[in-house]
Amino acid sequence: MDAFPNALTALFVFFCVATVPQTIKKGSYIDVSGFGSTSMFTAIIIGLLVIEISHFLIKKNIKITMPASVPPMVAGPFEVLIPMLVNMILFIALNQLCLATTKAGLTSLVFTIFSPLISATASLPSMLFIVTLTVVFWFFGIHGDNMVSAITTPIFTNNLVANLDAYNKGQPIPIIIAGNFTFIFGLAIVYLVFLFNMNVFCKNEKLKSLGRLAIPSSLFNINEPLVFGIPTVLNILTFIPSFICTILNVSVAYLATYFGFMSKTCMSVPWTPPAPLYAFISTMDYRALIVWFILFALNVIICLPFMKSYDHQLDLEDQGDINEN
Repeated sequence: MDAFPNALTALFVFFCVATVPQTIKKGSYIDVSGFGSTSMFTAIIIGLLVIEISHFLIKKNIKITMPASVPPMVAGPFEVLIPMLVNMILFIALNQLCLATTKAGLTSLVFTIFSPLISATASLPSMLFIVTLTVVFWFFGIHGDNMVSAITTPIFTNNLVANLDAYNKGQPIPIIIAGNFTFIFGLAIVYLVFLFNMNVFCKNEKLKSLGRLAIPSSLFNINEPLVFGIPTVLNILTFIPSFICTILNVSVAYLATYFGFMSKTCMSVPWTPPAPLYAFISTMDYRALIVWFILFALNVIICLPFMKSYDHQLDLEDQGDINEN
C-alpha cells in the first residue's frame, strides 16, 4: 500500500467523525470542537483502524485496479477509493450510533465512558485510575494532564475552593484531593527522579547531556524535554517505573493526608513553582516537604535499575553505530 493516500484516507475519516455539522437557528455549521486535545486518543485509534481496514480490503482485491501502464502516483489514489468509502460509511455510522446511545460522538467516547467513575468521588481508587490514565496517555506521546483535565479540573478546582473557604473560616479542611495534588505528589516527582538519575548515575553521554540541559525546565515542571528527549514516549523502561512510582506516590500522599501526617491542599498555586515548594505552599505545612522528599528517595531507588538498564542499552546502540561506521 502507498503510505500517503492511506494516510489521507485516515485523516479524511477522522474529519468526517470529528466535524459533524450542527444546525443552529436554521443554519448549518461545522463543529470544530472535535479537533481539541480530548480527541487525540480517538484520532490515533481511528488512524490505526482505518489503515488495517484498508489493508484488508486491498489484500482481498476490493479496490479499483488500474492498467499496469498507469504510473503508481496516479494509480495509488484510485486504489484507496473503495477502502475510503467503506471506512467513511463505517465510522460515520459508528459515530451516529454513539450519538444516539450516549449523546457523545466517537471523539469524546472515552471520556463519556469513564467520566462517571472519575466524577463520582475524590476517593483513592478514583484518583489512582486518573493517574494511571494520565501515565498511559503520556506513554503514547499524548499530553496526559490535558486529556483528563476536561473532567478533573472542574472537580479539583471546586474541591480547592471548598478547602480554601474552610481554611479562611478556621474550619477543618474537608477534601484531600484538590488543586494539583495528583501531579505534585505524582508525575512531578517521577520526572525529577529521572533527571536526578540521569545526572548522577547514568554514564551515557546523550543522557547526561540531556540531563544537564533539562535542569532549568524540569525544575519548573516543564517536562517535555525529558518526555521527548529520553524519550519516555513508547519506552517501556521508563513507563514501568513511572507507573509504579506514580501509584505509590499518590497512595502514600493520600494516606499521609488522611491520617493527619500532613495538611490538606488549600492554596491555589500556579503550576510552575518547583514541586517541593509547591507541596509546601499549597498545604502551608512543612510536613508536606518531608513526605515529598521521602517519596523522591523511594522513587530514586525504584527507577534506578530501569534507568541503568536504559543507559546500558543506549551505550550498546552507540557502540553499534560506531562499529557500522
